[in-house]
Amino acid sequence: MACPPGKSYRSQNYTFEVPLFPYDPSPSGSPDNVYDVSEQPDHFFVRWDVNIFVLDLDISKCARFHCDQHVVKMILESTQIACTALNGKGFSTPYRSTHVKHPCVLWAGESFANLQWLKKLARALNSEYRYRYRTFEDHSSVKVLDDIEGMRFESTGLTDFPQAMPEKYKVPGDPVQAYRRFYVGEKLRFARWTRRRRPAWIEEILGT
Repeated sequence: MACPPGKSYRSQNYTFEVPLFPYDPSPSGSPDNVYDVSEQPDHFFVRWDVNIFVLDLDISKCARFHCDQHVVKMILESTQIACTALNGKGFSTPYRSTHVKHPCVLWAGESFANLQWLKKLARALNSEYRYRYRTFEDHSSVKVLDDIEGMRFESTGLTDFPQAMPEKYKVPGDPVQAYRRFYVGEKLRFARWTRRRRPAWIEEILGT
């Protein structure tokens, strides 16, 4: 049984949204819009792939290169990663921890500069979300970003981005190229860009 779109789901560790495409105007988290995944039978399966798609080192460009589906999904996911990293530092955030040993979570907690980059990406994705779906409302996770804004820990500068992907896509020392290859290889089958041109680097990779 797959999770129907346009709903929110609650597991033992977190609540997350599976939005209608392209835009779900229903209020997130309303009682009739939440399913308790932890009480569902074993065949009730939710796919939850944690990642940070570093499609460009420029954060604005990186957000613009995300496909429609990820513009929505990755705001929540980035905020969840940020909260998990902060929880691990002893802070109390609105989201419970998940995937605490995931490379992206470990990276976010490695240096405050990493966390800042991730939070900026989440906000840039929110701006992109509003632009593409012609809405004046922020994604619900933006309130969480506001809540954790004052939480800080030691910074050692921006460290190397993790490459959370199959080995065949990885490019040592070049996370941008790696994630672009990963995007083309694994995400292109469903990706769309509303009110945006498809990134030019897609054709370049396809042509190689």
